Amino acid sequence: MHEKEVRSREALSHLMDRHDRVFLAFGGGKDSLLVAHLCEPWREKVTLLFVNTGFTFPHMLHSVRSLGAKFHLEEIEVDLMRSWTDHGFPASVLPVDHAIGFGLHKHPKMQPWLQCCHLNRTLPLLEFMNSQQKPTAFLHGQKRCDRAPGLSPGNLVIEGVEIFSPLWDWSDDEVRRFILERELPLPSHYDEVDDSLDCWCCPHSLGQLGANYSGWMGGTYPELKRQVLPLVAQEARIAARAVMDLKKILDTELLGNS
Repeated sequence: MHEKEVRSREALSHLMDRHDRVFLAFGGGKDSLLVAHLCEPWREKVTLLFVNTGFTFPHMLHSVRSLGAKFHLEEIEVDLMRSWTDHGFPASVLPVDHAIGFGLHKHPKMQPWLQCCHLNRTLPLLEFMNSQQKPTAFLHGQKRCDRAPGLSPGNLVIEGVEIFSPLWDWSDDEVRRFILERELPLPSHYDEVDDSLDCWCCPHSLGQLGANYSGWMGGTYPELKRQVLPLVAQEARIAARAVMDLKKILDTELLGNS
């Protein structure tokens, strides 16, 4: 870990020498928090970019803005509900009929959760960077082990912008150990849920993050959880109907061959 820290700091030092303005995608999670820590020697030229969908958990919003008092902070506002109206609510499992465009979809309209994250978290960052005077630099906290190919070196290109992830070769365990040893202030939910937590209204998160997240959210933000559960139930009913239709076909085929 010490060698990786040295390499990350050296790479950042060279990058800071090349640029007067540097932007860091910052959501308040452990990875972006570690990158911000590594950038502290140059914080006068670093701006934290936070995409505010309006549905950030309150304690995460406080955490982001607290660190923003040490750096510069730019909040990029997104109309998440307008996006859901246009593309549907994010789902982990959805029949194609509910995700067809051009108004041909079945109701309710749904979209893959990855698309929602791209439209409302990644794309606003890229549009912001495209609007900046060039040359400049853009940092993010993604790692190779995160399996995020869209942010891997060479895949994300913005003309006039140098893009770099100081943690690309780090593992999750190395990030956790570094944060523990340096006593960096992680948001309180990390005691129970090892995730940066994006939009609290996302039904996909309840399934993806599992029982620990569901229990933590129910204990810490019960009213917010009550607002999300109807979407989870709706997604489950729609997926179950689609599976039943397939099962009927298979059952009919089996009866015909018996």
